[in-house]
Amino acid sequence: MAADRYVSWRYHAHMDEIRLSSESFHRDLAEVHEWLAIRGFSKFDRFRHYKSAIEKLSALERTRSAEEIYRIGEGSGSASETFSAFFEGGEFVRVLRTLISKQVEIPDEVVRRALEGPWDAALEDQHSSLGRNAAFELVMAAVVAQQDLHPRLGTSNPDVEFVFHSHRVMMECKRIFSAKRLLDNVADSIGQLGRCVQIDRGEIGLVAVSVSRLAHEGNGYFEMKSEREANAFLHSGLQRMISDFERELMSLSRPCVAGVIFHVSCPFYIQEKGFTPLSAGMVFPGDQSLRSFMGELSDVLRV
Repeated sequence: MAADRYVSWRYHAHMDEIRLSSESFHRDLAEVHEWLAIRGFSKFDRFRHYKSAIEKLSALERTRSAEEIYRIGEGSGSASETFSAFFEGGEFVRVLRTLISKQVEIPDEVVRRALEGPWDAALEDQHSSLGRNAAFELVMAAVVAQQDLHPRLGTSNPDVEFVFHSHRVMMECKRIFSAKRLLDNVADSIGQLGRCVQIDRGEIGLVAVSVSRLAHEGNGYFEMKSEREANAFLHSGLQRMISDFERELMSLSRPCVAGVIFHVSCPFYIQEKGFTPLSAGMVFPGDQSLRSFMGELSDVLRV
């Protein structure tokens, strides 16, 4: 398949802003901790566990190599939890800081759900996935907010909505646990959008799918020489996956949906820079009549 059939993107923050050794990252970590407490979320929840583990991992990174840190975690039986904390906690901080700085209203219900679930991502299953599902909704809202499109987070369908070129855009977010369920999840999202998107009013649907669980199940990290190499790794993986499902995805196309955003985020160790979570994504265009709109929106969102 020709690469130009898709619109590729990266939306992660600069390396220095999310490296464990960055003072600004630790300030953001403390500010999110305080913000949650002010909002009434003060118990030792998933984020507080992340905060504690990130601080320990940060201290180790100053004197130990990535391999040594991982062996220490394996020896204590905490490797999976530690890297879940670093990866998901770092992303959670970046996302919340973006939404807070852009003055996006975040419903208490969404925050409460985002803090639920097992601390260790490797222990998550479909019955305990509500927390990370809500966290992905926050991720996509932050992508929109970063471009000053003023997203609105919902507590029911749609998950995220915003206005672009005078069109109300309604986004449904899904996380995928199994490649076998990918098409079913996309179809479910399209069905949900079909029930709430009113085409005659100029409304447009958008599906956002996280495949991070397929790429990384919560244990370990990927080591790369550079951030560029890491992003190329994520990009090529997304393109292969979409190519495998291209025909089926095309058959799901509906007039109410502009496209499907495939998103992946994983922990990396970048040589000479340290640990950092990196994200990448790719848009599969939907209905032919909306491809021009999807291309413009992708350019603005950097997706």
